[in-house]
Amino acid sequence: MPNTPIVEYKSYTKTLLLEEVQNFTSRVKNLTAHLQKNPKDFSAERGLYQILAKRKRLLKYVNSINTEFTK
Repeated sequence: MPNTPIVEYKSYTKTLLLEEVQNFTSRVKNLTAHLQKNPKDFSAERGLYQILAKRKRLLKYVNSINTEFTK
């Protein structure tokens, strides 16, 4: 019974969510390094804040689904 479509969908969704969090984290690191070199790049700073907010919302959603998922 572990190979039911619902279980497969949940594991697929969890994988996608983890990949999305990793993508946001790598983008944050890149933008942070860019902003250290270019402190007056306000459009990049705004983009960084937007990515941080998206990542925060996504992590909040993941935590609401399953608390063991984030460990």
